[in-house]
Amino acid sequence: MFFVSPARRTLIRVQAFVEIRKIVAMPKVELTKTIEARKLNKRTLRPLTPDFVTIPFGAILEGPYEDRDWLRFQYLGEPYEAKLDRVKSAIKNIEG
Repeated sequence: MFFVSPARRTLIRVQAFVEIRKIVAMPKVELTKTIEARKLNKRTLRPLTPDFVTIPFGAILEGPYEDRDWLRFQYLGEPYEAKLDRVKSAIKNIEG
């Protein structure tokens, strides 16, 4: 989503994910297997390093959403991304 800044007349990109997170309670999922994911920069949502970190089974992931072939989510308040095809079999929804 983009909008034009009236003062500078420039296009500014707005992260819709941040706006939605403030309004709606984020869905939560639980991991049934250990997965590997990349930690993302909070502001730009780009990978900090090319290295993957391990997220243990039983972990609670908040606000998961698909972005092409990646699943992006929050774990312990930090943004991460993992390959969608590897994660789909390792998550289950938490009701509540």
